[in-house]
Formats: sequence, C-alpha cells, structure tokens
Amino acid sequence: MSIFKKSERGGLYARLRERGYIVEDAKISGQSVIRIIAPNGRVWVTGKKMAYPMNSAFIHQISDNKRLSYELASSLSIRTPKTMYVDRSMGMEELHAFLKQYPLVVVKPLDSYKSHGVTIGVNSMDIMPQALEHAYQESPVAIIQEQVGGEEYRFTILEGAVVSVLRRERPQVIGDGVSTVRQLVSRENSTRRDLILSDAIYPQWTVDLIGDVVMSEDIPGIGEVRILSGATLVSKGASLYELRGDVDASYVALAERFATTVGAGFVAIDMFIVDHQVEASKGHYWFNECNASPSLKMYVSARNEDNHWIVDKIVDTTDNNLNFTQ
Repeated sequence: MSIFKKSERGGLYARLRERGYIVEDAKISGQSVIRIIAPNGRVWVTGKKMAYPMNSAFIHQISDNKRLSYELASSLSIRTPKTMYVDRSMGMEELHAFLKQYPLVVVKPLDSYKSHGVTIGVNSMDIMPQALEHAYQESPVAIIQEQVGGEEYRFTILEGAVVSVLRRERPQVIGDGVSTVRQLVSRENSTRRDLILSDAIYPQWTVDLIGDVVMSEDIPGIGEVRILSGATLVSKGASLYELRGDVDASYVALAERFATTVGAGFVAIDMFIVDHQVEASKGHYWFNECNASPSLKMYVSARNEDNHWIVDKIVDTTDNNLNFTQ
C-alpha cells in the first residue's frame, strides 16, 4: 500500500504531467512530500518547495539559510545590508544599539518561505518585540537588517546565464505637477483594467488594498515618485516588469558570479537596486536573498512582456535532468 496519492498540483507539476510524468502527494510526520516519477522510471522526491534536479543539496541549503547566502555574497564582494542575528536569549540593549545606528530596519526569519514572518519599516523598540515574535514563528533565529532603498529585482540564472530580470515595483505613482494622487491612481487603475494576462490578475488600487493614500488630494511634483505601499506581491498591488535587456551589465555579472561559484543550475538572486541603468556601486545596490525554488508564476506576470518562453525553458531543463537516458 502506497502512502502517495495522485496530485493535482499546478505550475511546474502540471507541465510535467503533460509530458507523461506521474506526480503524487503524501504527508510524512506532518510534512508535505511530493514524488515525481519520470517517463523513464526515475523517481524524484522533494518537499513543499521544489528541489530542482539542476541544483545540489548545498544550493538548497544556502537558499534556505540567509546567513549562509549573505556570507557567500560578501565573500564574492557583493554588497549586503548591515545585518545582525538574534534569538530569544538576546537582550534588548544590543537591539536598541543597532536600531539607533540604523533607524529603519526589516525583521525577518533566518529560514523562511514566501516572505512569511517578515516585518518591514520597524523604526522603534516599541514595535520590535512584535516583529521579532512574528519572525520567531518561522525560525528560532531572526534577522534584523537595515532597510535599504531602491526596488527589488529578481535575476534568474538558468544553466549559468541570466534569462530574466524582474523588477518588483511597489505601488507608486509619478507626479506630473498637476494631477492629484487620487487622479494618478485612477489612471493606473484604468491601465490595470486593460491588462490582458492569461496567468495573472492585477487588482485595482483601492482603499481596502492600499489604504487611504489612494484618495489623497496631494499633487506630487513633476517626476516625483510617491510610494503608496511597501507591498511587493502582485496580489497586494505591486507590479512586475521584465527588464532583462535594460539593466546594467554589472548587475547581471554579480548575479551570475554568485550562481556559478556554487554551481547552481537554476536559481533566483534578489537584489535591491536604486537605479538599474547605473553601474553597481556602494550605496546603490544590496544583495537580498537567493531562492532555489522561485515561483514560475512570477515570470508570466510581467505586465510589459510575454515571458512564457522562460517557463518553457525551465520546464525543458527540468525534464532533461529527470528524464535522461543512459
């Protein structure tokens, strides 16, 4: 009697089923386990996060443990935010000293998945305990990190080369010196209604989603960027833009250096960048994390380019690594 049952998982798993794979689910000691059987009979077992066969166990280790990824980045002369690691035994004096030096910080778990346990914009000791407790729900060790500027960019490296650079843009408007924030939001909502994407829905910027700021009668100056929310998920109002051909080559080189150093076959490197067209330099970019199981849905959610070919390439590479013949 098998503990595995037929799986109806979508995304990569659905694409593999189309190619003759069998995908099954099980629970072992409360943990999700996924078994993939290739047409050639090869069995691949992974957890809730897909362990891609293009990667070694070490790649998944540095992806899951931010301390390892930060130390690797630093050793490769890739800039990282100022960071401290804490647990429940640490006194508040050290935390207070760090916050005094860096007045705005992010608190997050050492080991996390899909941004769980993350609190941004922590600026006082009054809210620090709550932010730490939120992080401790995901990991016994938390990270307190200076909150840096710029937007988040995801560099996807497949077989040693960057194939995608996605800008995860927080909800924002750019002033024209005449229109109010409310009017600029209205125009963005009109654009969002007209977006035709088969695999993504861009929600309207409403008070419920973003907050009262969307109704503001303030008039931003010409070219002024007004950030409306810190959200980086499309479902929360953020936008994804494919900028593979627009980003300065220095950032591509940094991402590829990280991936090739550890022999990653498929990995996403996230960086915060102030201006992606300006060469990488101190105070202009920061490494954020390494992700060995990136969501494929992100690629087809770009509002400016059809990225389905990237997903096809990832599926092809996965298939080639699982369904090979001797």
